[in-house]
Amino acid sequence: MKDRSNQKMLFLCVLTAVILAVGLDRLFIRGQLGEVISGNNNPEALAEIVLMLLWFFFSLCVVKKTEMRVFLTFLGILAVTWLHQTLTPLLVSGGYALFLLMLGNLGARLAGGWKRKEIPFFAVLTMGAGLWMIVVCCVSAFGLGGTDLWRKIALALAVPAGLWNLKKEKGPFLGKIREYKWEKKDGLFLALILTCLLLQTGRMNIALDYDSLHYGLRSPYILDNGRGIYENLGSINVVYTYAKGLEVLAFPLSGLPGYGFVLSFNIWLAMGVCYMGYRLAKLYGGPGRGWFAAALTALTPGILNMAITAKSDIITLLFQMAAIEGLVWIEKSEDREEQARLLLTVIGACLISYTLKPTALVFSTAVVGFGLLYLLAGGRNIFKWFTKGAGAYRLVIIPAMALAGIWARTYLLTGMPSTSVFTSIWELLGFQVRWPFAFNSIPNEGITLGFWGGLSHLGDRLLKMFFAPTGEDMDHVIIAWGTGLLLLSLTAAVLYGKRVKARLYHLLLLLISGLSIVSVYLLWQVDGNYFMLWYSMAAVCGAIAVPEGKTAFLKAWTKGLAVLVTAFQLTVMALTSWAGGVGFTPVSFAHKGYYNHREESLLNAREEGREEIWKFLSADPSNRVVAFGEHPGCLDFACNVQSYFDITGSGGNVVLVKTLENFKDYLRYAGTDYIYGEAGHLEEGSREWDVLRYLVEEGSLTDIRYENGNMVGKVSLDGSGYDAGEAEEAAKEFYRMIILK
Repeated sequence: MKDRSNQKMLFLCVLTAVILAVGLDRLFIRGQLGEVISGNNNPEALAEIVLMLLWFFFSLCVVKKTEMRVFLTFLGILAVTWLHQTLTPLLVSGGYALFLLMLGNLGARLAGGWKRKEIPFFAVLTMGAGLWMIVVCCVSAFGLGGTDLWRKIALALAVPAGLWNLKKEKGPFLGKIREYKWEKKDGLFLALILTCLLLQTGRMNIALDYDSLHYGLRSPYILDNGRGIYENLGSINVVYTYAKGLEVLAFPLSGLPGYGFVLSFNIWLAMGVCYMGYRLAKLYGGPGRGWFAAALTALTPGILNMAITAKSDIITLLFQMAAIEGLVWIEKSEDREEQARLLLTVIGACLISYTLKPTALVFSTAVVGFGLLYLLAGGRNIFKWFTKGAGAYRLVIIPAMALAGIWARTYLLTGMPSTSVFTSIWELLGFQVRWPFAFNSIPNEGITLGFWGGLSHLGDRLLKMFFAPTGEDMDHVIIAWGTGLLLLSLTAAVLYGKRVKARLYHLLLLLISGLSIVSVYLLWQVDGNYFMLWYSMAAVCGAIAVPEGKTAFLKAWTKGLAVLVTAFQLTVMALTSWAGGVGFTPVSFAHKGYYNHREESLLNAREEGREEIWKFLSADPSNRVVAFGEHPGCLDFACNVQSYFDITGSGGNVVLVKTLENFKDYLRYAGTDYIYGEAGHLEEGSREWDVLRYLVEEGSLTDIRYENGNMVGKVSLDGSGYDAGEAEEAAKEFYRMIILK
């Protein structure tokens, strides 16, 4: 038996060495990361990461006195966040996250009637999110809104919620702090976690990604422009119609001078994901395995790289992991009434995830549905529990109301409860897409290749996901890649799974793996963030399964390989992000504590010769603009802007520009005030150019102003535009002033 265990460990070590060798060759020696490593200020960033790791290792593993250990750790965090202008956003967003948890603790205590003193973290999380969403939806139903209002409401609720928690909980509201026996390995794992999180904060201000700039960071203009979330702002692209649970939760942080206030909220959510990794592994392997799982989670670029984007991936993962923890609590509990409350809260966490990301309809439903079937198969009659949950149904009613309120917005706009590729399913149920929207169907890339072609296609993609994502259809994976840790964790779980009686985890990992592989098979372009739940559960299962080496030789090899794997993971994470590898925000000693992106936007407009147009459009946040320019850069005005690409590109409806009358019908629907044309973007002979010049020639654009080849004109339809003579003069000026590509 001992020999077999040693053979398994040796195999794992060899596999680790192969993964590192292939990754080094394909990504660094012959691949894109080798070129990235010397770009921007990446060498300096890598050096700073090493210094961070050494500092936290010294503080947490070498220093013996607890007070000094805590002081040095917080000093390191303070130094990094201040120098990279993220301290104030982190403190503000952290305070807001604490408010949501206090609100959730209050709601769970009053709505759930928990017997035990400590309310499960996932219940607090679910109730806090649900209650805030309900508040926003109810206020919006009366046509009220605006970021200032949401901040005032949050402050008004924070006072009683905070006082109640201090009074009732007599200390930290998540329960009594227990004495913890600190081990050196735990300190090492925490040092790794802090380094990974601070790596993300170090570049947060300059790693503004395409998706965040497209929609996630523009909530005050494209989601709530002052009248709540139910106002039809005329936006056509599918991203504007997604369920906006995260954006609603982040409302009080939106509209501030720096985008960092919203982005840092996701940093706290990423910390929550690491914490959930700790909690899940601790349930079966104890605190030591919990720290190991949290460190593996933090070292996965496919998870932590999503911590500095305004996308909803991190928070969706957090609620999915919370639901899994709830299933384990149910399995371990013997109290029928508590089981009922846990069951209702698990379902509630699943419902909240539906407000966050379209794919949650598949993954969250599959995980929770399978977990409940597993409990039934184990002899736990969950249906009888509902009769024991009298008085606690609010634990599921509140998330259900939040879901209804968030989906109501999408339904009112589009005729569908939710939008994405799954709209074809809603159509089968009798829902119809309203004009002017058009949505895609479920992709089936692998099926079109035939059986053997599809099988080869799947095998090739999985190998690239496990070792090195290269190729046209896989290059995008690198920015949120699970790395070889995914394969190592899966292998460890298979080899050593029987060591730990965590059958539910292993079955869920099998289910999630199956769903993920189907996704890899069906999708044309694979994005690494699609598989974050796979990465997380693999990390948890691998952490609780793998044993330590039994011989001096294997112990030495595992330690050496662990150092190399850590170096590889940190390097890949440092050179990739959802916005690409961009180094760190330049170090600054004297500043306001945050990075002012709004001021930077004006400076960029000045450098690009469109300052006056920027000021004109941004003077009124309610201005509705269609921008003919490079996407998403042309969206950078402090008002409601959508691009021509939004209308005609991926997620839009190209039929709207098939004829000029179609486009004018859409402009009427959207209530468009202005059209902006960007210098050097338009190309003669393109449909985009023709649409714009036709509007000018027929007099539908009036009061046109120009600035260095850029232009902005007022949309004047239905007889309010120029007459023939005025239109002719306007067209002559247009052709003289506009700058083409």
